[in-house]
Amino acid sequence: KKLAPRDQQAEEIRNAAGLGFFVVAVTTLLLFYLKTDNSADYYISFLDPILIGVLAFWTYKKLSFWGCLLMTSLFIVGKLMMIVPAYAAGGSGGAGIGMSAIISYFMIKGVISAYKYNFK
Repeated sequence: KKLAPRDQQAEEIRNAAGLGFFVVAVTTLLLFYLKTDNSADYYISFLDPILIGVLAFWTYKKLSFWGCLLMTSLFIVGKLMMIVPAYAAGGSGGAGIGMSAIISYFMIKGVISAYKYNFK
């Protein structure tokens, strides 16, 4: 079914927010799986998925451009901060880089749609 342009933009914004929720779930599960100790650094690492989750919720409920932009930026910067040291240590990171690129693409697409939706 063909959607009106405004409805299509709203759908792309919701899809970007859905990817934000997916990232929160996967990151949280990964952090619990990789738990090594009860240090403050371990608990601070939960700040990234919490912030992305709040921004994804804001984006989904309000179809917000700023929420989508912040969520996408935080995701991209966060993944670069994780992938670059892993690559420098000798890992290929192919699957992580590929999935991050795909998710980033759809989140950026959501940001563009949110801009068009909110600032027409």
